[in-house]
Amino acid sequence: MWKSFGLALAALPLLAGCDEKIERVEDLSRRIVKVEKTNVLGKGERLEITYFEKDILSEKAFVSGLAFDAIKINKGIVANWPDKYFEVLYFFKAPTTDKFGQSGDALALKVKWDVADLKKVNWDNFTAWGMLSIASDVQFKPLGRQAVTAYCSDEDNLRYAIDFCRRLIL
Repeated sequence: MWKSFGLALAALPLLAGCDEKIERVEDLSRRIVKVEKTNVLGKGERLEITYFEKDILSEKAFVSGLAFDAIKINKGIVANWPDKYFEVLYFFKAPTTDKFGQSGDALALKVKWDVADLKKVNWDNFTAWGMLSIASDVQFKPLGRQAVTAYCSDEDNLRYAIDFCRRLIL
């Protein structure tokens, strides 16, 4: 009973405010640290989001967390600015500590979603695995490759996010 109650509580932030009108992309997640808009000749405007998760329990949790947050953020983008951007490019960053104990951050993944694909999503019946799988492009940096390797070593993640996990070996 406590486990399912805890899972229900964990899902509340994802459900809260889903239908509210948002004025700024930054308001879709506290983990968004920077937003830029870039005009791409012949295509339109690309939304570029820098996302930083400072509290990471594990590499696997980092990837799961960013996937759940990407659902919330992408749903908000489609709901609030359905025709403004042609794609959304995320720069997923994670905290690092060097051998001298100095803290910093590093780019882990660059993930791109086409807004045309995001508009097709049934948000009421969509999973974090699905969010990862419909990415139009994924670029792994060393930190991200390590995290995604850990994520994809989980049997369920591998099974349900196979298109995403396949990108590791391609």
